[in-house]
Amino acid sequence: MPNKEKLARQLLRAMQSMNQIIKIRPDSVIGTLNVNQARTLIEIRNQPGIAQKDIAQRLDISAASVSIAIRQMEDVDLIERRPDPEDGRLMRLYLGKHGREIVQETESQQLAILEEMLSALTPVKQQQLVDLLGEAMASLNLQNKND
Repeated sequence: MPNKEKLARQLLRAMQSMNQIIKIRPDSVIGTLNVNQARTLIEIRNQPGIAQKDIAQRLDISAASVSIAIRQMEDVDLIERRPDPEDGRLMRLYLGKHGREIVQETESQQLAILEEMLSALTPVKQQQLVDLLGEAMASLNLQNKND
């Protein structure tokens, strides 16, 4: 097996393990959301004011599925809709009070786990790891934009 493929397999296993380690706890409120709701909540957190149609496109799910997820989350104050200041017909999506709390709780849990994991490395190696992953991700993002 070529070295690059071997390294890629090792990285894949490490990333899969990390994904399991920082997985959302099932007893947290976000753990009770369905997949479309959780993904929608994360998109809104990442892009406050995003439009519903943009969420559907980014997540590659139907507009109807997004609409249902939004309605359900709006009912329990996870998200809120606000009219676009320039086009009142367009509704923009933002995290509601409970949505902000859930995202903050989840990220705090995940950060604590990652900090513990990084503590096994020296500060120099910690920075190198973060820098190298950043470079790799930037390269991947550039490749995706060129496709």
